[in-house]
Amino acid sequence: MQVDQNWIKEEYNQIKEENNQIKKENKNIQEQMDILIKQDRLQIDLSLKDLDKPENQHQKTYYRSLFWRLFNYLSAMSQIATDLYKINTNAIIESNSEKVLQIVQKCFNVGAVVSGLIPVVGDVFGIINALLDSAIDTKNENKFNRRLRLLNEILQLFAVNPSQLEIEVQMTAILLGKQQLPNIKERKRTEFSQRVDKLIVEESGSSKDIYWIQGTEDALIILKYLEKNQEQILKQPQKKLREIFQDAVKSYQYIAQAPRGETGCSQICQLI
Repeated sequence: MQVDQNWIKEEYNQIKEENNQIKKENKNIQEQMDILIKQDRLQIDLSLKDLDKPENQHQKTYYRSLFWRLFNYLSAMSQIATDLYKINTNAIIESNSEKVLQIVQKCFNVGAVVSGLIPVVGDVFGIINALLDSAIDTKNENKFNRRLRLLNEILQLFAVNPSQLEIEVQMTAILLGKQQLPNIKERKRTEFSQRVDKLIVEESGSSKDIYWIQGTEDALIILKYLEKNQEQILKQPQKKLREIFQDAVKSYQYIAQAPRGETGCSQICQLI
């Protein structure tokens, strides 16, 4: 059977033209993304200068706490999936395995440099997972494996690379930080409060600034929200990750404070 050479040439030229058009569109998209990233970084730089003002130190403390916890944890989970699932996609990964802890230590140390904090003391990664395990009601035997999969599916959809993830977490920490009122004497209570108090003491050997504690608890609230609402989140690709992080904190039902003179929480206290 003879092949129509002209038809083949036309098909080839059409495919070539389509590929060139796709490359051009991808280039335009990347250029637009680069512009948005530059705008975000400029806004972050200006906001951080504002947080440096003496009257905004409480907001800066909250920002540093939330950013450090959330960025380090999500970066570690992303790196764990990249490194270990590459070897075996069906692997059962334990949160306290040697390979996992090596990745975590590297991510947390890098995060400490980025945020200007000292390296973590103790197994904070393990403590965070234990806190989330107790907060998520699931019969799944390997909660860490499930969490690893759910969080990474979100990160793959909304944050293409570590640099973009850093921007999304920074913007979230700044925006939520600016909402923190000064001179707060008593923080909002959550389902994590009691164990977070112990975590802070284990890290520093003493109690910490109330805004640092609040940033830590809000990071846990965000992580729980991501895991619990993952299916719904994946249906909202038009949103930015920072918007989803903020939704988590805005929608959280804090534990009602007991009236002065009373201890504990009444029966109407609700946890999400």
